[in-house]
Amino acid sequence: MSRAGYFLFGLFLMTGLAWTDLSHVELSYADDVTFSRGLVSIDTSTGAELFEVEIATTPRQRGRGLMDREFLAHDEGMLFLYDSEQMVSMWMKNTLISLDMLFMDGYGIIRHIARETEPLSLDIISSRVPVVAVLEIPGGVADDLGIAVGDRVAYEKISQ
Repeated sequence: MSRAGYFLFGLFLMTGLAWTDLSHVELSYADDVTFSRGLVSIDTSTGAELFEVEIATTPRQRGRGLMDREFLAHDEGMLFLYDSEQMVSMWMKNTLISLDMLFMDGYGIIRHIARETEPLSLDIISSRVPVVAVLEIPGGVADDLGIAVGDRVAYEKISQ
């Protein structure tokens, strides 16, 4: 990106996204970032799909996310949890694999899906609406399994 591009990106962040949580803003963290694990189920029109996920609840964990991973199994992912519904923005810097990002409200209802995100991209990916959680799964899996906006993700801390 050119110097002007970085300046415009910085200006955009300061003015347009000051109210959002840019989950991947930090460039890198020490390898000592750890995650708890859990299971989430997505109720689709064709049945339930189960994923084993790492859970990111702290700013440090959310900042690290899935950066530098070279592989994510078809039934694995990362669940980002927030304390309250809010606009969320992410990017793919230092993320080596394509992801599907499922943005959910406090009832676990998928409100937006960013499909097959571009690895290493600096493009901002917005939730578009206030959400309380984001589930990242391998790129293309949402289409493969028929996961759609309106489907429900069941996990104890987001499903009411």
